[in-house]
Amino acid sequence: MTWDSFKSLLHHDFLTTFADADAPVVLADTGLTFYALNDIKVPEAGFIGQLAWGAIGYTVAANYGAKLANDAAGRTRRAVTVVGDAAFAQSVNALGTIAQLGLDSIVFVIDNGVYAIEQWLIDAQAFAENAPPPDFAPLCIVPQGAIWDYVQMAQAFGGAGHFVHTNDELRTVLAGLRDVPVNPVTNRPTFTLVAVNIPSKNLPSNTTWKVNS
Repeated sequence: MTWDSFKSLLHHDFLTTFADADAPVVLADTGLTFYALNDIKVPEAGFIGQLAWGAIGYTVAANYGAKLANDAAGRTRRAVTVVGDAAFAQSVNALGTIAQLGLDSIVFVIDNGVYAIEQWLIDAQAFAENAPPPDFAPLCIVPQGAIWDYVQMAQAFGGAGHFVHTNDELRTVLAGLRDVPVNPVTNRPTFTLVAVNIPSKNLPSNTTWKVNS
């Protein structure tokens, strides 16, 4: 799995299966996630990317804001967040609010084990295939990623969870995302969290210019 294969599968196997009026709103978090998704093709008002403040992790909470706004306008558009694991750690508690509100949101967590945007800014050469050890500055390691069980975390917050490591596993999960899970306590719709394992040294293709440049 790579950043580019994830984006391609998300686009072709899920987003394009909707009519424009019902197409999900994609929220791309600050960091490599924004770079990876800033050229994705979506209908009008179908993409949210925030760079003015550079707030890392905002899209987990902004997800239910976008969903509630569309509901209030009479639109049946789901909200899809794509967020790095380091950014996700800043606002993971927002999952509980999404479940409490009974929203059918989707959250993709890119599990690559590093604050990749920070490493990219500090020293992009760490992403080179022949980079000498240590591969990443200690500042950029995400300690939570090594101990969190994303599937059980999703269930603990009242949602459904998946952890995918290959493109085929992602295809299978994407094929089932139209089936909205129901929280057994509230009997209301709830969120789906999908952790996507991508190698630490992988970069979106539109950011590799900085490596060995």
